[in-house]
Amino acid sequence: MPIASLQTLDIIEALENFCASKRPPEHLLPMLDIGYSIDNQSILIFEIRPDYLNPKEKMELPLAKTTFVKSKEQWNIFWMRADLK
Repeated sequence: MPIASLQTLDIIEALENFCASKRPPEHLLPMLDIGYSIDNQSILIFEIRPDYLNPKEKMELPLAKTTFVKSKEQWNIFWMRADLK
């Protein structure tokens, strides 16, 4: 079940503030940026970079994912380690 619409507005505001605080300086934005997407009960935070093989295309590399478990009323956080686990 998706996150409630009133809760979604609070989440979007928090994510915008988070991204703004972590965003690199303006002159680096074409090379590196941070973004997010909301899908049902999950939020994915990713970095946006030019593709290695085709620099004109952008690729999104996942950094962290959080999922809201409604039955427990808690957030589970997942991230990728250097060994890709």
